[in-house]
Amino acid sequence: MARFLHLADLHLGKYAYGHHERFLDMMRAFEYAARYAADGGMDFMVASGDIFDARTINSETLSQAVRVFDMLKAAGLPVFAIEGNHDRAFVRDRDSWLRFLEGRGYLKLLKPGMAEGGPVFSEYGEEGGCVAHAAGVRLIGLGYPGASCTAYLEKLDAWLEKTDEYTVLMLHAGFSNIFTEDMGRTDTELLKKLLDRVDYVAMGHIHRREEITAGVFMPGSTEYTDVREAMRGDEKGFYFVDTAGGGAAFVPVPVRPYVFLDADARETADVLGAVAGKAGRLEGAPVLAVTLKTNGPLADKKETEERIAGATGALACEITVVTEAGGEDAGEAGTLDREAFERAVLFDLLSEKGVSEKRAARLAAFAMELKKNAGNFDPELALDGLLEVSRHDD
Repeated sequence: MARFLHLADLHLGKYAYGHHERFLDMMRAFEYAARYAADGGMDFMVASGDIFDARTINSETLSQAVRVFDMLKAAGLPVFAIEGNHDRAFVRDRDSWLRFLEGRGYLKLLKPGMAEGGPVFSEYGEEGGCVAHAAGVRLIGLGYPGASCTAYLEKLDAWLEKTDEYTVLMLHAGFSNIFTEDMGRTDTELLKKLLDRVDYVAMGHIHRREEITAGVFMPGSTEYTDVREAMRGDEKGFYFVDTAGGGAAFVPVPVRPYVFLDADARETADVLGAVAGKAGRLEGAPVLAVTLKTNGPLADKKETEERIAGATGALACEITVVTEAGGEDAGEAGTLDREAFERAVLFDLLSEKGVSEKRAARLAAFAMELKKNAGNFDPELALDGLLEVSRHDD
């Protein structure tokens, strides 16, 4: 029987807040998991997509990743990987950076072939393939099928036969009733149909940990990739799996702490004083996330965030500005409700992408409506609504 580690969504190369320390945080999380696997005598590691944060990576991202993969290789620990939506290749490039790592013996990239009738499931070899074997375990990698996820699973259902081997299915996708930015999702009922032939579904894509149904595991990302994950209090880590009946145990990874603070600058022009005075001196270089009430837009927001970080000892500061007409409070003094905070975060993210204020406000409100109705999510209605929002002129 085998023991293995299942992780996903490492997002190596991500520079959160443009800060090099956050880049290193992503690498440290990967190294923590790698050392756990090597020191624990695991038989292999499963990486279910989004090893890298982007399809194109810089030299430091590659060299830091190779440093950790060298450690795994020296420990004789095989790595089986699939591509996610972030690290799969552009069409013009044909091969992703995972192929580069595969060519140097750092991992085996499991990927179905393609034919006119859809995906082709074949044994892994020199020409690729998506079915591999290690320590008495059969591994099947589907990668990131995107909108074709249902078709992939239906084809796999028709092809897959039960064997005596413990079987792991690797899939990078969302699942029913969870809205994801690229709509790469599937129905849990299709996964359940496979569980008479699959023992463990090793998923990736959603950044929070989910044990979706018996045998289907989403470990979430290994570090915070944005403020919303920290706001939810997501636990970051990976799964240790013992096929000899030990089941799957979630192992937390140490992450960069976040500190959340509500501040009110409606009656002062000294934003730095209003925030730093309330925050005090922070220990451990956390990310400071501030919900700031003001009477209007905050000028020089980036510079203000940098000054607050310097004054408080935070690694970085992220300000969400909430303007309330007439200075009316939204609830208890200095505290905004969760929905208002999330809507404001979405507004800021869209604005930073160059979306106009009016359109960003409409899209943020639309996203919150989708979240409210997640239990009755209909992708066709959601798409219609999104198109209607996008059609409005600014």
